[in-house]
Amino acid sequence: MIERIKQIRNPLTIVAIFAGLAEISSAVVLPQLQVETQRLFVWFVMLFPVFLVLLFFITLNFNPRVLYAPSDYTNENNFMESLTGKKRLTASEVRSEEGEKTDEQ
Repeated sequence: MIERIKQIRNPLTIVAIFAGLAEISSAVVLPQLQVETQRLFVWFVMLFPVFLVLLFFITLNFNPRVLYAPSDYTNENNFMESLTGKKRLTASEVRSEEGEKTDEQ
């Protein structure tokens, strides 16, 4: 059965799980509150998931690279390039560049 459960690979899934847990727990707690408090709590239950999603998309708007995990890339150099904006050189490329520098001198 555990093999059937997929790994969470998307941050939006984490936000959805967190919002779902907040909704489920609020459904359990709501009947136990006083009537005056229930009104305020219902507003919180309605607005909290909206607030989470807005924060998530604001984060993505200013930093879209955080949506992807390193495992989403087929080559880890592409992941590092997306983070730094620079191409990451392999060991052989570094050696060839060093050889070119010594040849120029």
